[in-house]
Amino acid sequence: MAASRRRVFSLPVAAACLVVVLLRCLSASGEPLPQYYNAIFSFGDSFSDTGNFVIINSGKLPNMPKFPPPYARCSNGRLVIDFLAEAFGLPLLPPSANKGTNFSQGANFAVMGATALDLKYFKDNNVWSIPPFNTSMNVQLQWFDEVKQTICSDPAECRAFFSKSLFVFGEFGGNDYSFAWKAEWSLEKVKTMVPAVVASLVRGVERLLDEGARHVVVPGNLPAGCIPITLTMYPSEDRSEYDPRTGCLKRYNSVALYHNAMLRIALDRLQRRRPEARVVYADYYTPYIQFARTPHLYEAGGGGSEVLGGVGHAAGGVPADGAGQVRRRGGERDGDGVRPPDGVPAAAQRPGAVPQLDAAGGRGEHARQVPGRQARLRRLLPPGGAARPAAQQVRVQRGASPCDRACCGGGGPYNYNPEAACGSPGATVCGDPSAYVHWDGIHLTEAAYKYIANGWLNGLYAYPSILDLAN
Repeated sequence: MAASRRRVFSLPVAAACLVVVLLRCLSASGEPLPQYYNAIFSFGDSFSDTGNFVIINSGKLPNMPKFPPPYARCSNGRLVIDFLAEAFGLPLLPPSANKGTNFSQGANFAVMGATALDLKYFKDNNVWSIPPFNTSMNVQLQWFDEVKQTICSDPAECRAFFSKSLFVFGEFGGNDYSFAWKAEWSLEKVKTMVPAVVASLVRGVERLLDEGARHVVVPGNLPAGCIPITLTMYPSEDRSEYDPRTGCLKRYNSVALYHNAMLRIALDRLQRRRPEARVVYADYYTPYIQFARTPHLYEAGGGGSEVLGGVGHAAGGVPADGAGQVRRRGGERDGDGVRPPDGVPAAAQRPGAVPQLDAAGGRGEHARQVPGRQARLRRLLPPGGAARPAAQQVRVQRGASPCDRACCGGGGPYNYNPEAACGSPGATVCGDPSAYVHWDGIHLTEAAYKYIANGWLNGLYAYPSILDLAN
């Protein structure tokens, strides 16, 4: 099927936009939490890179915005890691490649294009669509060792310092699978990479624990089959390859689901081996897929012309002062396959430190309130009311809505065009990025990242929640 072919699906458009509108109102003006962590250290790829690629590559990326000067992000503004730093009253993390910087309050080692596996793996397997420089997970851990020498002077001092730091390890793995897809690997062959990728991630987390880390957040993969670049580059004539509720390509999402399920199992086992630490699985997949697939799970109650400013409401959290409450409909399951591949669910759903998701991506019993969370959420979330979504269902064309089109791009059904990428001649930028989920067809907007960050903080998309770690 040509990339321009249009697929029609039934979606509640106004309700779908409610989720995106929720993103707009998540103000950055909330008071920070009392400073619990002395530093944050981040590892990963372009979903966390705060300038390392620009520095290493000695150039500019066309799709990177001006926030915050002088280092760019792959978005129109802040990333999840930026919002986490702000929530804990810490400065935005400086890129580790900026030598001579004071890293006493944290550093960011993430680089666009980074992989969980070393580049040698791809070369040995005849995969050549890889970055020109090695910024893999192990390389980033080497950079951490170098930065460590500027922060503390002996092992005991370092362990004490890192025990009061927050570590965010990932997202890793998405680029590994992307490079394999570009090499035209089959679905079955790509899935053979997953155990190696997950094992590499766990070794990396253990290395940080051995350095004294006690709180480590490990994000899973995003649903690659919903991203505009995937939908544009790998179209299919077979409608059965698309999820009829989202228009996402199922085969690419199945790899992300498999990766996330295996990662959750591995982190559960790691947590049992290392009870002195808290290892958090942070979910990118569920909030992202809900933007496209399950906006009907949200309903508005109460009045007001403003939209609620808090993801915590959907998790049973605190409504902002004077606001109606946006809530999850209790007990809904849509049976749409948001579960690991055959043979994985039973193990993945074991009780433990890893979050348990229901078939609709819900948090189930773990979405309950935690004592003391209300005051913390009030500091993060602004007041407001709730906008009521329209009830009627309408038919829309995939790619016709801000929910699945890129804000910045060069045209096409999803506004992603490799010949006119964001920032290149022929590309345009939407008037209101906060109304969009996708920024450049690969990465998300600041609004979407803030929605996810709040979900990680309050436990809607992470268990235990990051706020609970800081209790």
